[in-house]
Amino acid sequence: MFLKKKSVALWSLIILIGIAALLNYQYNLNSDRAVSKETETGQQGTEQLEDASSQESTSAEEVAQTEDSFISYKLERDKMRSESIETLKEIVENEKTTDQTRDDAQKQMMELLRETEKETIVENLIKAKGFEDALVFIDDSSVNVIIESAKDLTPADVAQISDIVNRETGIAIENIKIMKRQ
Repeated sequence: MFLKKKSVALWSLIILIGIAALLNYQYNLNSDRAVSKETETGQQGTEQLEDASSQESTSAEEVAQTEDSFISYKLERDKMRSESIETLKEIVENEKTTDQTRDDAQKQMMELLRETEKETIVENLIKAKGFEDALVFIDDSSVNVIIESAKDLTPADVAQISDIVNRETGIAIENIKIMKRQ
């Protein structure tokens, strides 16, 4: 009975984290589109403003494509995690599974949830520092960060991002890889 309650609680957490992440991505996508529409609407009138609007429209389309690719990467990452968790859940729920294997599977599920939560937190903190978007992949001993930014990353930017990742994950700075999306 205790194991069943624990499993229900675990799955509830997984679902809530997934919903929160999805709502966050959708909110960010919608707010950027709203800003883009306001910019386009406010810049119509003279030919000079129309030229600026068409240039911004092209930039907005590029940003939307970039955001879409970041979202698709995040969704793919979440899909792979969900499949892993589903496999672990099957192991936990299998009557033939030994207690040790069941405990190991539960620990792995909890670790996947912690990694997902850390990735989301780090991505949001990086965006809060003014970067357009971030994609974070946490491994056992390293972190890879892909940054979407209109400007080149300065050493100060890299140091700031490394500090955020180190603080939130506990991974040593030398094991943090940061790159700008091309």
